[in-house]
Amino acid sequence: MPVRIDESFPPFLKSLKRLRKKFRTIDSDMALLFKVLAVEPSKGDLVAGMQSLLGGEQALFKVRVKTVAHGRSGGPRLLYLVSVDGNALFPLLLYLHQDYSTPDIPDGKLHEIVADFRSYIS
Repeated sequence: MPVRIDESFPPFLKSLKRLRKKFRTIDSDMALLFKVLAVEPSKGDLVAGMQSLLGGEQALFKVRVKTVAHGRSGGPRLLYLVSVDGNALFPLLLYLHQDYSTPDIPDGKLHEIVADFRSYIS
């Protein structure tokens, strides 16, 4: 059974809007990615060290978005949550690799994003 994808989280929508300027095909690229994630929600890389914040309810993943002009390495990254029962997926943030000086999003920013999401859904 396909996973339900909820794209309503405001920071995700804001980041998608920002990247539309650089990646003209981002909407169709995201639609293709969401088709894949609906069938295989754990396709991305599990973000380690977040289970204490998430509890046992959700898992945080990161995946590279393949774009027409840039491929996977030059394309944006998607940070998303999957519920433990596997019936819902929540995109949290689209970002570019060069947006952060470290290879990954700093832990403080991850905690902030997850806390914002928790307050959004409650």
